Amino acid sequence: SIKCYHDPTVENNSTTDFCNTIHLYRSNVTILPIVECKAVNQLVYETRGCNKCIRTISYLKHDDYELNKFPNTGANVKDLLENIQCNLREDSGDFVLDSSVYMPERLYRNFFGEACYNFSMHQHHYFIHCRCNSTNCNSPETPNLPYPIAPPRIKCFTSGYDVDVNNKRYEDLTTKIWYKDNYRMLMTNVSYVDDDSECQGHYCVIAVHEGIRITDGFFDIYYKGCISANEQGPQKLALGYSYLNDVRYYICNEDYCNADIETVLESARNSSIDVQDNSSERQKIWMF
Repeated sequence: SIKCYHDPTVENNSTTDFCNTIHLYRSNVTILPIVECKAVNQLVYETRGCNKCIRTISYLKHDDYELNKFPNTGANVKDLLENIQCNLREDSGDFVLDSSVYMPERLYRNFFGEACYNFSMHQHHYFIHCRCNSTNCNSPETPNLPYPIAPPRIKCFTSGYDVDVNNKRYEDLTTKIWYKDNYRMLMTNVSYVDDDSECQGHYCVIAVHEGIRITDGFFDIYYKGCISANEQGPQKLALGYSYLNDVRYYICNEDYCNADIETVLESARNSSIDVQDNSSERQKIWMF
């Protein structure tokens, strides 16, 4: 089935989502093609028509400490998850335009079409996200990703998930502050990195979540980790500073170059790959 703009005065014979809106015909927007994808909808595995096929595999080793204190709330928590679906409206094109996805998951989904990305922010965490546009390219019936990712090349600092892996490390029984807020306050320091954790990838990264509320104030917190990628589309990750879907990214490709923002930018300037600052491209992206 397709979704259509409804006008009772106009007969609808369209075969593409929202292709019958008059605003589309008056614009220079290209109608995106429909491809056959796999999807799991309310536990039913089926074939659907989509603009992009999506396959996501995520892993996080949850600490049992908090789950054991509140067993009912943790009954459905799983370390390994896989999601097979059609695109949503906001990620149907080459760029992702959806700011409604909760952080930190939005950090991993912000990149480009015709690609697979493996984003890790802890030695016990990864998030593989693929968007492809060929028939059944997201099928879980094969162990291969739509775009297989090469082995990692560099080591990176992490921050963002140690609190989920080691709950008790950040619990302070002398205060009423939630242990996750204790960890997030550490992450407000751009130089903070996790102890006893690192990840490996093609790039090291710092991603900034701006204006998050912690206890009685609002702060920027700095996620750190690594990204591996196989990008077959026209858009690709670039070293240096990028602004994608309301998130600031700082990317470099040397061992432990994501200690802080200054170190990332210095490493990027000295790299053989061109540094890109595409923050000025924000308006162009939103016009797609």
